[in-house]
Amino acid sequence: MAEYISFLKQESKQQEVTIGERAIEYKNSLTNVATEGRNTVCNEASEILSYCIPPCQKGSITNLAVGYVQSGKTMSFTMLTALAADNGYRVVVYLTGTKTNLQDQTYTRLEKDLKIGENRMDSPYELFDDTSNTSQICTFLGQPDVVLLFPIMKHSKHIDDLVTAFSDYSVQAALGNSGVLIVDDEADQASLNTYARKNSTKENWEEDDFSKTYDSILALKRVFPNHSYIQYTATPQSLMLIEPSDVLSPVHHVVLTPGKGYTGGKYFFKDHKEELIRTIPTEDIETTAEPLTKCPASLELALREFVLSVAVNYLRDKERAKKGEKTVEYLSMMVHIDGSMSSNSKYYRWINYFMGQWEKKCEPMYRNIQMQKFKTAYEDLCKTVEECPSLDTLFDLVPRICQRTYRHLMQTGAEKDVNWKVGAAHILCGADMLNRGFTIEHLSMSYMPRTNKNKATADTIEQRCRFFGYKMPYIDLCRVYLSDKAINEFEDYVDHEEIFRQVLKNCPNHTLREYQDKVNAMIISHRLKPTRTNILSKKLITNQLSGWKQFRTSQSDNLAIVSRFIQIHSNDFITDASYGDNIKRNHRHIDVPVTEAIAMLGDLEFMDTPNALRKNITIQYLRYLSDSRLISTVRFYEMSYAAIGPEMRTRKVDASGVPINLHMGYSANSVYPGDASFKDEGMICIQLYHLRLTDEFMRAKIVNKEVYNFAVWYPERINIDYTTFKEDESE
Repeated sequence: MAEYISFLKQESKQQEVTIGERAIEYKNSLTNVATEGRNTVCNEASEILSYCIPPCQKGSITNLAVGYVQSGKTMSFTMLTALAADNGYRVVVYLTGTKTNLQDQTYTRLEKDLKIGENRMDSPYELFDDTSNTSQICTFLGQPDVVLLFPIMKHSKHIDDLVTAFSDYSVQAALGNSGVLIVDDEADQASLNTYARKNSTKENWEEDDFSKTYDSILALKRVFPNHSYIQYTATPQSLMLIEPSDVLSPVHHVVLTPGKGYTGGKYFFKDHKEELIRTIPTEDIETTAEPLTKCPASLELALREFVLSVAVNYLRDKERAKKGEKTVEYLSMMVHIDGSMSSNSKYYRWINYFMGQWEKKCEPMYRNIQMQKFKTAYEDLCKTVEECPSLDTLFDLVPRICQRTYRHLMQTGAEKDVNWKVGAAHILCGADMLNRGFTIEHLSMSYMPRTNKNKATADTIEQRCRFFGYKMPYIDLCRVYLSDKAINEFEDYVDHEEIFRQVLKNCPNHTLREYQDKVNAMIISHRLKPTRTNILSKKLITNQLSGWKQFRTSQSDNLAIVSRFIQIHSNDFITDASYGDNIKRNHRHIDVPVTEAIAMLGDLEFMDTPNALRKNITIQYLRYLSDSRLISTVRFYEMSYAAIGPEMRTRKVDASGVPINLHMGYSANSVYPGDASFKDEGMICIQLYHLRLTDEFMRAKIVNKEVYNFAVWYPERINIDYTTFKEDESE
């Protein structure tokens, strides 16, 4: 815990950011991005930098940039680097991930995108692959127009080596209070303290434990008197849920906008699920108890369809080239297995076997037999490819494509680098090395039998979605093979992600404090855990917005708000069926636009945590349902609308001063169906109860008090779950 306190978390004011020569040069180099997209990348990177500690001022801050998977986060932090160079920052450190292929990927991208190799003598950047040369570091720190770039692995040894270099007296003297940026790519992976949950059970916080990488990051932060720690990720759940006093808990957040042509979770699992998603049968999924002994039929089908799609792309490229249009050049396939090296190797052998068989040109007498085996794959391809060439035409290209398809076993001890510039296609087989951060270029076919036995962790499964990205030029050739369980989990995640991003955007000052004060919960399916629990100091619990939920309170602050709402709509209510002379059983309703319902709910105040939390979650969900066009109106019922004065409904309160059950039950005498039946099964409905409270203990503050209480109906077709912290472990 001492380490948590040693850094003062600042809420920085936005500094002015200059978009100078280096940022403009990088922006102009993004020729594959539309002008609007380039401006967005530059503006959002400027906003990120604006929340950083200005150069030459002592201090530190942690901020967050939230993107989508495969949406251009590297482009964003490259633009951030160029802006840092324009605004007087001297050092940028990149924590590139836990695999060497990610470090190599980042190093190569920086060198290429910032054109460091092209003008080595005049470059405003110096890219280091060796952190031990303190003399060289001092030399470049002595050149005020050069920014030092250090892409290193997110591993304690590599981080400690950099700490050692910058702890050198001469380097410290040369650095002074110069501005430093630390860019943590995939910041929710490996960086956080995995002992947080364990530490929360200790009485003496001075005995807290820290995981190695986390401890090294703390040391890295200590060595820079002026630094801003920028977290980049598509899955920020853990970063928003860790203890706010943790130095890796972000102060500000910026939600990044994907560029035109981006195809993410909503595109694959909501808008085009039938066209692009395929199910891997249960019998084709390997388990520890039942390992597969032969190639699953669904993998063979996926391979056949991939080869045919490469043929389609080859023919298209020929036509594009004739017209002077940009070509795609090659496609890639990912086969993501369960993570064991033996399984990876087994699938790799199967892939090589079939590709080897198809490399051979068929003898005329066997051609039709072999071509028929591709028929199912061809028919599936035709569902999305307009004017698809004939199977006969495509099959002619199969041997040549198989000969020019490079197969890569992506695991420790095997090949790590992929030369994308060669061949007609690539097939990558592996697991963890194909996980978060790694870009598979021109990925069109994904085969992922990897399935979680228990409840999936949301941020982990989302990072496996290498098939997201800028796929529009060949989206009709894309396919994703998943288990039924995985498909359901991804669908759930998409709902969660869209709501979560929207909530972050709705924080006016983009601070974690606003998020925690106004929301303090995440809408997420009960089938998913938001993140791993060992990094959280408190236990998470899941609640459901389904069926009737009652907002019961003895506070009267909302009386005027609801009365004003009813008065505005007094002439628009529709009276429901009458149930005799008992006016307490006669109600009326009105349908209002979602935006008006949100505004009314937003004005309501609840002093108790359960009601305040449920209100905020309901507002989040209504916004999402409205934006998704799943609903356009909300129904309000004014219960017992004519019961005023002595006829008003009364309710006793319990020992804590909360009104007892709002709903009046079924009555056989008047065939009254009960309050709970007043709803529309397909709509969100809110019942308004004007009550006078009574109390057997005769507490003066509650007796004869008038209040409005509420009951909300959440339909089954659009119900949702939310996760929050359990404050009291003894409950």
